[in-house]
Amino acid sequence: MSEAVGFVNTNIETNSKFIQLCVRKYTTSRGNVGNTGGTELLFCDRHSVAYLENVKDGVVYSPGLRNAKQNSFLVGNGDNGFLDFSLNSEKVIINLIDQYFYTDVINEGKQTKNKKTQTDLLKIVKRDSRTVFEPNSVLVPRAIRTAGRIYLTDRYTYIHKFCCL
Repeated sequence: MSEAVGFVNTNIETNSKFIQLCVRKYTTSRGNVGNTGGTELLFCDRHSVAYLENVKDGVVYSPGLRNAKQNSFLVGNGDNGFLDFSLNSEKVIINLIDQYFYTDVINEGKQTKNKKTQTDLLKIVKRDSRTVFEPNSVLVPRAIRTAGRIYLTDRYTYIHKFCCL
């Protein structure tokens, strides 16, 4: 640890090209999409059968990032599609919510939450569709800081549980 601190003090802190974030007063926020439930509904893995079937059925997804283990610095379309209320009709969203109820997904090891009603989930989709991050947002993943990963959005992106600058 002292070696890392020494490196920062010698090579980074003294470099005039670097400015501490607290000096620049950047606005920081936390990606909070899915914090009130419905994460499995809001985010759909782009490589899953469900995603491909939903797209074939006319569901439109926005770029979403749920997993902090991307191979690229630029987020691009992210690792998941995000169910954006502004791009789909309410009827399409309600149909997906109904499918969500009929899909018996067992989340072993995850914290048990209160069951959401169709109305609750519709409110979540509407609300979380308003929490998009703009292009050129810097993303700092939580809980993997030791890996030193950061990401940059190059388009509007929906973020799940990241610290964003």
